[in-house]
Amino acid sequence: MTMIIKGAITKLMKGYPVDAQRYDVKGAILDGTKQLSNGQLVKYTNTTGYYQAVDTDQTISAADDIAGFKLAVNVQLLKVWPGNGQEVKTDVHEAFDLCVRGLIAVPVSFSYTNDNEGETTNRDAAFAKLQPNKKVYATTAGVITTDNTAIDIDARFLGIIENVVEEVGDSTTTVTCLAAINYRNA
Repeated sequence: MTMIIKGAITKLMKGYPVDAQRYDVKGAILDGTKQLSNGQLVKYTNTTGYYQAVDTDQTISAADDIAGFKLAVNVQLLKVWPGNGQEVKTDVHEAFDLCVRGLIAVPVSFSYTNDNEGETTNRDAAFAKLQPNKKVYATTAGVITTDNTAIDIDARFLGIIENVVEEVGDSTTTVTCLAAINYRNA
């Protein structure tokens, strides 16, 4: 297979492998009370083989809490057709593929202080954190970020980003995008 670079495959897709030969996966069952999205962080539970979605209710405090990412698969369909833009999610007690190591596309969110008119210093510095081999972090609620005050999750950016959305506020700009990462040194 080929890596998503320069037209080989033209688009990152959330939760999908970036290189079909460089990821390790294991079967898992979703525990807890919340659905799980593709590319979302997953944490360990006290029961072997059962995992929970990391979110504002089920937080993490260290990289050791993280089991991996929910890997997208081509065979999972929406429960109701047509979906009208709905996202495919894994329900509680359903089986899913857990990416425990590999190159995967995940949603990233970060912010920076707005620059003065005509300047791009803060913006450039913020986007520089997405360059190859820069560390990947996660908030306690599982949001993937470039903020080095968050939890280092043993991953590196590959320098491939897509679907960049910048929401400009009064003093800060919030950025969301899809980024390819190397999780646990695949």
